[in-house]
Amino acid sequence: MSSNLELLEQRIANLEAEKDELKSENAELKNENAKLKWIIEENARRDAENAEHKVRIEELEKNSADISAKNAELKAELAKLKHDFDSSNLTRPQQPQHVTNVQNSCSVEEDISSAKPERRFASNDIPDFVID
Repeated sequence: MSSNLELLEQRIANLEAEKDELKSENAELKNENAKLKWIIEENARRDAENAEHKVRIEELEKNSADISAKNAELKAELAKLKHDFDSSNLTRPQQPQHVTNVQNSCSVEEDISSAKPERRFASNDIPDFVID
């Protein structure tokens, strides 16, 4: 009987050691599970951010296309205006450059000679209604 008792005690000791190992393994698995849950939550957060970024990128690409189209319109309008301006200059009679320069110099001299000298007032010459 003592041999049976020793066998049972040995078996109990083995089972308790196995139980301790299983508890340790269980704690490690719970810890790993918590890490994996955190990773899953982080991935979900990043997926949401990525979805927001994709929407923003699509908006920016659309805006870029709109701006490019508007730029093309403005360039076409500018080209037309330049063409119209050049065409109107070609149909207008033009004077030789030296005639234009002589006219400009005469008009400047006339303006200078006809200009009246500026009158400066002393402080006591200023009417009272201006000071008030």
